Amino acid sequence: MARPIEYNKDDILFQCMEIFWKKGYESTSISDLVTVAGVNRCTLYAIFGDKKGLFDQVMSFYLDKVLTYPLSILRDHPGKEGILKFFEIFQFSKGFKGCLYTNTASEKHSVEKSAVIKIKDFFLKIEKQLKLNLKACLDDGDLCIDVSKLDGICKTMVCLVFGLGSFGKISEDVKDSDLIVDSYLKLLGLR
Repeated sequence: MARPIEYNKDDILFQCMEIFWKKGYESTSISDLVTVAGVNRCTLYAIFGDKKGLFDQVMSFYLDKVLTYPLSILRDHPGKEGILKFFEIFQFSKGFKGCLYTNTASEKHSVEKSAVIKIKDFFLKIEKQLKLNLKACLDDGDLCIDVSKLDGICKTMVCLVFGLGSFGKISEDVKDSDLIVDSYLKLLGLR
């Protein structure tokens, strides 16, 4: 009689997410994954197929468990309030890991195309929501810019998010993140 399954898939995904986030896809070995998952190699392969299959599920797990929060901030707080609250998320701190999606984008040539598509899709959603919030800022009189500039501003905001995710791993100083975000928002006239 086979032994019953004694693992929690979400726990495994969480632990594997942490190691991929810390080390990156390319530098994370199957041995690393087996160690953090707390299951043997055969079980890991039986559940996820291979490292690529596991990573694909980790990317979906990260989107569901971590990245829904920044998008919900923008959706739940229209206009200026949402943009200000959105950028509060990106405060640097000791041990700042950046964003798994941003980190993975720098490994674009080492990961499956499906991972890159997930990253693009997510940041397109952020960009579209930022545009809605900026339009609300215009309607509320909180922003005085030419409407034709909104696309460029939204893409710049996404680039700022990518940059914060990378720079914070070097700086780790909250004063730096506050200065960067505050300066950008002042340039837009939102502070």
